[in-house]
Amino acid sequence: AMSSLPEQFNSAPMSSMFFGNSKQVLEEGLKNTLQFMISQPMGSISAHNDGFSTKPLTKILMKLSREHALQSFNNYRRRFGLPAYNSFFQLTKNWETADELKNLYQSVDDVELLTGVLIEGSRMGSLPTSTIMTHSFIINAILTSNLTSELSWKPNTFGGDILFSLVKGTTLKSFLCNNLVEYCDGLNIDLYAK
Repeated sequence: AMSSLPEQFNSAPMSSMFFGNSKQVLEEGLKNTLQFMISQPMGSISAHNDGFSTKPLTKILMKLSREHALQSFNNYRRRFGLPAYNSFFQLTKNWETADELKNLYQSVDDVELLTGVLIEGSRMGSLPTSTIMTHSFIINAILTSNLTSELSWKPNTFGGDILFSLVKGTTLKSFLCNNLVEYCDGLNIDLYAK
């Protein structure tokens, strides 16, 4: 597949935009960043839209996810209150990609987290897929953050019982609606979160 990502963006190498560079969100705000993600097909992260800068990172992430024995994509969807996919086509919304996955995985429940994040089909004119919105954050958190460790998942890590309850009660819907109050209804968050 050919990448629709430019090699340069505003005279800066595309590779300078990776690895935690939050300039887009900090300068433009969450609302404008989400609008960019919705309206620009070149901004989508998908199985057939990657460039030179992203391929080495994808290989490293796949290796790390296997070394850390991450659960399947469907298991993470279930964990976050999203319905699991029943077929490869339902996951990808593309027959060709679904057939390729059938050759790699015996069951849609065997699809790895990163693979699922990259190949999940989206609805045109809507927010990115339900899991892609947290793509880099999910991958970084699972692979690098000690907060995902059972040893750290306790009240004193988050400043006490009250803040820990707040963290545990936060959903994708509450996160977006608290940050995009005037656009919450227009984003139809219920399609993506319970």
